[in-house]
Amino acid sequence: MTRTLLTAIFLTLFSQTAWAGEQESANPFAGVYFGLQHSKYNIKATATKPGASPYSIKTDSKSQNTGFVLGYNHAFGSIVTGLEISRQGGVATDSSSSEWAGTVQYSDLSEYKIRIGYQFGEVLPYISYGVGDIKIQWSGYPNADPSTSGYNALSFGFDYILSKNVLIGLEISKANVEIYYPTNNWTEDTDLSSTKFKISYLF
Repeated sequence: MTRTLLTAIFLTLFSQTAWAGEQESANPFAGVYFGLQHSKYNIKATATKPGASPYSIKTDSKSQNTGFVLGYNHAFGSIVTGLEISRQGGVATDSSSSEWAGTVQYSDLSEYKIRIGYQFGEVLPYISYGVGDIKIQWSGYPNADPSTSGYNALSFGFDYILSKNVLIGLEISKANVEIYYPTNNWTEDTDLSSTKFKISYLF
């Protein structure tokens, strides 16, 4: 439900603004872009439950996956604002929580961001704020049916004009999401730290 609503909001904003008047802009970062992002995630969580001792989860170190990114930049002189959506199938895995059964998998990550940056020649440093959604599966507890809420992400990064239509970029992001397991009343306060390398085609 959350994913569907966020997608609808993004596509509405995208359809209203993309392509409109951008051709007269001289800013090389302005326009629609589409590409790939390769991400490395580190996920930590602390779970609490009334009347029980907390437990912790930390994903295994080599959690690297590739996803897609779609965005739109609008320039006001050297100030560049934008909308960006990214989608990633695999995210990270935790198989080291020996006191618990099975493996925890984080997947199907969608993020929706608002960005603002300032152009310095061929480089665009920016900050962004985003919301999102992620899927959790715990193999040892197939009927746990966890739900996520409050996904918020803050990011800092930069894009670089490699050629007229090719952007490359690096982004460091920190996100937080609350994961609730209704079958046993556990709540996990989960932090997601990531480093993302991007390459995109600018239309």
